[in-house]
Amino acid sequence: YVTSVAVVPLRLVLGFCIQEALWLQKAMLTKLLGVMCCWPLAESNLTVQVLTNAGFGKIYLGSLNVRQRVLPGHADSACNFEEDKVLELRRWLGNV
Repeated sequence: YVTSVAVVPLRLVLGFCIQEALWLQKAMLTKLLGVMCCWPLAESNLTVQVLTNAGFGKIYLGSLNVRQRVLPGHADSACNFEEDKVLELRRWLGNV
């Protein structure tokens, strides 16, 4: 879901940073408890930060951060960093 929308002119965008944290539960006991309690066996957090010069110097404004949290249903999940949508965003931001 969307919590807020922020707009900044492209001339003020200086760069970007994409970070992903991927957690996989590999311990047998953790997997067993996860299945019994319906806990996710994997979690992926993706954050895109935009570097701007909006009058405060070069900073990553918190209002421009994009966060995505994915809880796949199985532990064999792939990294979301290589999904087509993320690759397209990286290509587009690389050309700004």
